[in-house]
Amino acid sequence: MAREAILSSRIEGIRTTLSELLIDEAGGARVAGHALKGKARAAALLDELMMNPFITVLRAQKSLRVSNPTTRKTVELLIERGIIAPLGDRRWGKVYVSKEILAAIEQK
Repeated sequence: MAREAILSSRIEGIRTTLSELLIDEAGGARVAGHALKGKARAAALLDELMMNPFITVLRAQKSLRVSNPTTRKTVELLIERGIIAPLGDRRWGKVYVSKEILAAIEQK
């Protein structure tokens, strides 16, 4: 039980850190040139990554309920901020991973 609380606390800390990476230097009114909707989408994907640190564009699109191009922009934002990284060198059906979240889960 204490171990689960520690893991939960660690993951929440990671989520806070990752969320802060999405904030623009100008104060957060816009995120990397995207309106706040973009930040909300990125935050929603962070929630998905907390459940499963691996994600594809298709899974993200289904979760966000937005178009494929919009989903790809959100995924690119997370890549630019170092929150996720692609696994392998596949052109289609790429899988992305949040290494920080995966490491926290593996320490359980």
